[in-house]
Amino acid sequence: MNTQVLSIESKQDSEISLIISIGQDKYKFSLIAETDTVSDQHMHTLRADDRFLDSFRFNQHIASSITKLALEFYQGEIVELPQDIGAFVTREEALESVNQRWSEQTLGT
Repeated sequence: MNTQVLSIESKQDSEISLIISIGQDKYKFSLIAETDTVSDQHMHTLRADDRFLDSFRFNQHIASSITKLALEFYQGEIVELPQDIGAFVTREEALESVNQRWSEQTLGT
């Protein structure tokens, strides 16, 4: 299923609201932006809730792309939307892919 980021908005000082489509379904997620100072440099990080983490547990490539876009938005960069992120796979599809790669490496093919 194709995954897209449809919208990114600031809700409060540090909350970022996202609308994500997975296939034909739309989902709303929130990320919390945090800024830390290390050696006089500001570092921006995003914290996701358990629902976000569970939703993308087997699709880390998608979670990474979503948080990258959200961080760019938080830092004031222009983010063009909607943006295709990649193919969302089920748990079974992800495990099958991993097993196939392990099998190929084990057999030396």
